[in-house]
Amino acid sequence: MSKRSRAFHTMTRVGPGLQVEETVQDGSSPDWPAVEALLARLAETRAVFPTTNASSNWISSYEPGRRLMLESGDRSRWIRVDHVQACWSTFERLGRIRRLDVLEPGRASTFVMALFAQVSGVRQVEKDEPYLVLPQAKNGRRTPAARSRSLAR
Repeated sequence: MSKRSRAFHTMTRVGPGLQVEETVQDGSSPDWPAVEALLARLAETRAVFPTTNASSNWISSYEPGRRLMLESGDRSRWIRVDHVQACWSTFERLGRIRRLDVLEPGRASTFVMALFAQVSGVRQVEKDEPYLVLPQAKNGRRTPAARSRSLAR
């Protein structure tokens, strides 16, 4: 029996015109297994989520480690999981991404941004262009666990 997640969203005003949305859940650190678990949950529940291109998107099929079917209204397309993982590796390496950072591989940047924004601990910053940020240590540097995962890849 799976443990039910206790995630919630908070909005923080950081400065003039700058808002940050953060998903908080049981103090866990965002990592690739968290993304895989989110993909499985979204596919199982067929939960609808917005992207910048469409207000209603859902995962209708998920083959772990292989591919997923993203549905949006009357459109659908297969997205390779290794492409999503490559985008996550870019996110871990940079610590912060915007849509242009994850155009390749797979040309699914709007989906990738919407997916990663739902991962516990990832902050969404609304500025001129929205971007996502991984948690940092108090000294402003990436957390050691995230840094070591990035270096291992």
